[in-house]
Amino acid sequence: MTCPDPRLRATIRGLGLGYVMQVAANRRMPTGIGPRRVDELAANLPASAWERRSVGPRSKGPRFYSWAWLTLEPETDPDTGSRTPSSPSPPRLNATTRRPRPDSSS
Repeated sequence: MTCPDPRLRATIRGLGLGYVMQVAANRRMPTGIGPRRVDELAANLPASAWERRSVGPRSKGPRFYSWAWLTLEPETDPDTGSRTPSSPSPPRLNATTRRPRPDSSS
């Protein structure tokens, strides 16, 4: 599910629930060096950060993607992805990213 609505994310967090949502590649996420775009984060990961996994069988065989797990800074401003020092400690924020393999049929 794609969720550009910061109010929905804030409501879910306010209820103390964990959640997974898809974000656009140009979404800025909080990091230790400030907000960065999701596609920039993925592009700068070392090769060792990626793990090849199948997403399951398909009619023409299994489809493989490379997956990476990122631990991010807590997000306090869901619109900008920034964090203010005076903000209370929000829940941990992680991201997974995937990229298709050129040889995804094997």
